[in-house]
Amino acid sequence: MGTALAVDPGLPAKWRLDADAAVELAPVRIGDKAVASAASMARVRRQLRRLGAGRRTKPGIDPKAALLVETVLQALALRRYRAWLHGRAG
Repeated sequence: MGTALAVDPGLPAKWRLDADAAVELAPVRIGDKAVASAASMARVRRQLRRLGAGRRTKPGIDPKAALLVETVLQALALRRYRAWLHGRAG
């Protein structure tokens, strides 16, 4: 349900009008299940970031690209956090 709401925040209103309303996402086609799961979660986090920035969602985003962007963003966040920790300890 969280994935559906991340892709289409107006889904509850659509459910009130049509109980069969659904969100269709292309399946993640990666052979390694762990990487496929990470790519799927990265795709959802990308949608949530777009919503948080006031932009529309893009359900057709490539899961591999989302995973790559997510990996870079996490590395940058970790670098900032380490610098913050180092500044506090000093």
